[in-house]
Amino acid sequence: ALSWQAEENTNADFLYGTSIWKGLSDVVTGGGGAAMLSKNGSDDFAATGEYDAIVAVIGEERYAEAAGDLKENSLLHHARYPADLDILDKITAKKSPDTPIVCLLVSGRPVYVNQHLNRCDAFVAAWLPGVAAGLGVGDVLFEGGYDFHGRLAHSWPASPCQATVNVGDGQEALFPFSYGLRMNQGETDEVGYLRELSDTRCT
Repeated sequence: ALSWQAEENTNADFLYGTSIWKGLSDVVTGGGGAAMLSKNGSDDFAATGEYDAIVAVIGEERYAEAAGDLKENSLLHHARYPADLDILDKITAKKSPDTPIVCLLVSGRPVYVNQHLNRCDAFVAAWLPGVAAGLGVGDVLFEGGYDFHGRLAHSWPASPCQATVNVGDGQEALFPFSYGLRMNQGETDEVGYLRELSDTRCT
């Protein structure tokens, strides 16, 4: 049985689902590579040597109904989920300078993640990809025949209190409405270093 928002459930309760880790691991090992899981960026992940890449999965915890009644300052992902930023800092301190970090954000909305973007070499908004998420994520990140097709249905905030950004309202978003990149077309976007704001006094 499933509990409210699956708060008391584990992966074993979802018989036909594929976690992001399982999907990534299957694709990598299926191609002759090796994958390792570190749940918190602890020392064990750095002890086995060099990596071709690091995929850091971060994101919001489940919320709906009353738990989903969030205030404007809830956009500050580093304030709501400080462990995510801590993990990225641990990884950055331990990894080789030449090893890229691909950050995968699981969330139900655009959130303020300038701190995280500054620590990532590539950033993917995976939204809420569902119980078969691992299959799709693994295919897009590691299989050459798949690509990103989504475009932003909401502008991405450039500041902590930018909860509402509408086309034509004069505000400058970090990533505007309909923004998106495709790997197969060679599209890249160097955002540079972003200001890291921590204002929690949105009005």
